Amino acid sequence: MNINTIDTLRKLNIEAVAALLGMEIIRHRARCFNHDDHHPSLHFNTRKNIWHCFVCNIGGDVISLVMKYQNSTFVDACRWLCQAFGIDDNETIFKNLKPTKHTPDMTLKPTTDIVSLHPSMVEKSLSSNSVFCRSLVSSGLLSYSRMQNATEVYRLGATRDGGVIFWQINRHGQVCDGKVMHYGADCHRSKERMPTWVSWMMKHRFRSMPADTRTAKCLFGLHLLPMDADADDVQIAIVESEKTAVICSEIITLQAIEQVCNIGVETIIPDVVWMATGGVGNLSAELLMPLKGYKITLFPDTDETGTTYNLWRSKAEEIGKTLGQRILVSNILEQNATEQQKKNKIDIGDLFCS
Repeated sequence: MNINTIDTLRKLNIEAVAALLGMEIIRHRARCFNHDDHHPSLHFNTRKNIWHCFVCNIGGDVISLVMKYQNSTFVDACRWLCQAFGIDDNETIFKNLKPTKHTPDMTLKPTTDIVSLHPSMVEKSLSSNSVFCRSLVSSGLLSYSRMQNATEVYRLGATRDGGVIFWQINRHGQVCDGKVMHYGADCHRSKERMPTWVSWMMKHRFRSMPADTRTAKCLFGLHLLPMDADADDVQIAIVESEKTAVICSEIITLQAIEQVCNIGVETIIPDVVWMATGGVGNLSAELLMPLKGYKITLFPDTDETGTTYNLWRSKAEEIGKTLGQRILVSNILEQNATEQQKKNKIDIGDLFCS
């Protein structure tokens, strides 16, 4: 990656980048991801294309925003931006990338090796008593028994204040990290509280982990693919949100897809493992590398313009070249969702629950 590429990344619309990261922006403000923010204290200066939190007193450019939000390095942040916005980098040797003199100080701090969290954290948090789990049952989306099964399968955790913990566990059983999210009784994500990473809480709230500790990220549900799984017998279905993966794993079968859509779906076989990227912009070759050789179908959310579908289809082509295989992108929503459903930006789970 050369200096011109870095300059291009820094010129990306900072609010567009924030939206891809999953931040909700209202009048150039958003709730800060670096602290428990109930009133938007993070401000975007669109003229200078920078961000700043008035509570944490931190901020910077587009690259630093990705670094801080994802707890990643300068290199990883640049790689994510290139993949998210389809920027072609002619020099792909990221390991040789060095920050420029304009790089904020926060990018120059040394980091430790990537570590995993202790498995006991998952076991101690295991519970279907989160508002998320209870709302899935009360709304009729899942029966109590199915919710209990999903909790056990995906190792869902619960916090004392009703949040759900979507643990990211890799195929080796290592706990990469955990995303804490809060939902309302209507089963919709709370707009009052931003998602928080367990590692961030350990470093900044409980001080039980060094501040420069790095944790990896992986697909939610990756642990469901056993090490000795036969690639010919398993179909990987990837959606955006963890909530969708949980719901789909319990209600969607080959027969259900054919019945709802009134079409044959040759790309989906009965033994489906549902996984989630955790965000529309998180889809990358690095994230899907553990699935190399498996049959992968992406299920993007829908919208009025087909933006998400086209973005994931473009990414699928790029990732497919890296993995050396074809990655399918389902157009079920594009073909079967109503105009109102597209306006509501539904996902595959919403289609089958409607």
